[in-house]
Amino acid sequence: MSRYLNRKKFTIFKKKNFLYTVIIIPLLFLFLIFYFNFNKVENYLIKYVNIFSNKFDYELRFFEVNGINLVQSSEIEKIIKPYLNSSIFLLPLNDISKKIRENPWIKSINISTNYKDILIININEFNPVGVFLFNDTYYYFNNNGKIIDLLDESLLLNDEFIVFSGQLSNINAISLLEILNQSDLIFLDKIRNAKYIGKRRWNLILDNGILLKLSEKNPKASLQNYSKLRKNLNNNELNSIKAIDLIDFQKAVIQFR
Repeated sequence: MSRYLNRKKFTIFKKKNFLYTVIIIPLLFLFLIFYFNFNKVENYLIKYVNIFSNKFDYELRFFEVNGINLVQSSEIEKIIKPYLNSSIFLLPLNDISKKIRENPWIKSINISTNYKDILIININEFNPVGVFLFNDTYYYFNNNGKIIDLLDESLLLNDEFIVFSGQLSNINAISLLEILNQSDLIFLDKIRNAKYIGKRRWNLILDNGILLKLSEKNPKASLQNYSKLRKNLNNNELNSIKAIDLIDFQKAVIQFR
């Protein structure tokens, strides 16, 4: 009885193995054909996807860009133009994204399609917080102190940003800007330049030409002292001042012109 059962199990096992062999060998054969003819198969698929796309209007006709203020749309158009009238299904989105991301103003980018005829580009730009002067050249930098791009010197007349100078001034500018943006310094005159002295403290030049020397340990207290002093000075008195030493933030030493 046991011999019969063993023989039966062995027969079933052989049938299963034969069945697996019948299935696996053709699959392996097909895989090898596909592997060694991959380029031909790929070209064949691309050809018919293009035919399908052209026939049913699944081709790139338009593109929309969202989120740009500083990036020139014409620069993006140059990148997209070679892909117009291409199959919407075959667009190399990663390659397009990499090319657009080469623009130094772009922080992040997301590209998608409507699966019909539109390429949608969503961009997040770096926002400049100041201008860094280094070796007689001006650069925009962001809120991490990272250099973004060169600044056209003609734009300096716009006076939108403080010009920072001195070693590591772009890195340490962020803490100074945080202090300047606090509401209790609203009476502070506009700052034109900020120079980082000895990698430890700031000298500020105001739009009225006055030089402020700030404390190393407590620059905010120095600025608060100037703000209080400013309220008690008229324009004529301000015009006679050349510099105010606030390094000792408990007092102010005024130097006249």
